Amino acid sequence: MKVTILGCGGSGGVPLLGPHWGECNPDNPKNRRRRVSIALRQGGTTILVDTSPDLRAQCLDAGISQVSAILYTHDHADHTQGIDDARFLKKPAGQATIPVYGTSATLKVLAERFQYIFQQNTEGSGHLYKPFLRVIELAGPFEIDGIPVVAFEQDHGFGSTSTGYRIGNVAYCTDVARLSDEALAKLRGLDLFVVDCLRYEAHPTHAHFDQALAWAAQLEPKHTVLTHMNHLVDYDVIKSKCPPSVEPGYDGLEIEVPDA
Repeated sequence: MKVTILGCGGSGGVPLLGPHWGECNPDNPKNRRRRVSIALRQGGTTILVDTSPDLRAQCLDAGISQVSAILYTHDHADHTQGIDDARFLKKPAGQATIPVYGTSATLKVLAERFQYIFQQNTEGSGHLYKPFLRVIELAGPFEIDGIPVVAFEQDHGFGSTSTGYRIGNVAYCTDVARLSDEALAKLRGLDLFVVDCLRYEAHPTHAHFDQALAWAAQLEPKHTVLTHMNHLVDYDVIKSKCPPSVEPGYDGLEIEVPDA
């Protein structure tokens, strides 16, 4: 299985509009970060996690022309606003709609925010545009083309939640401030742990550097990649602080792991 970090930046990307590079060296291309997302490819199957506002450019750079399914972590704009570009990712051989997975709350928001994507419009010229995504609410473990997927709830701070995913032996935990014992129990024996690391200082809605390293030390995955890093996190600086088997992500990073 090939895992591609499509984007590893904070909600505003790096640099922020301005441009504002913060603590990041603008001469290092690994500091130029799009909004956070990953893709997992095994055989003829491609699984996309979230549709960031940068989805079009991300898929072009990664050579992704079709997806088998989309998993949503939550409904925040930096994870969903590229959803319209997913209409170009249907498989050419008769795939009418792409299945999208998420909690009932997340899917309800997306269906209301982007009604034309999920529901046929019969009024005016809108009837020309057919729905291209279909919702599947999370209800226990499931498979996508034989690849096992386990979803679990994450604490995103201030009473909000996000969804983490274990896909085979790869885990994706972004936008998470705390992981419950139940969630941690699902994250043993990983080949790859892609985990939230917004900045060095503690944050109420995201994991910070020390928290991400503590989870990695507790879970002992073979490889850990830090993601969702904002403009205060320079690539070379954070890399120098990482222990063995842990590295900061960068847009376009590809990691090979055993097939699920």
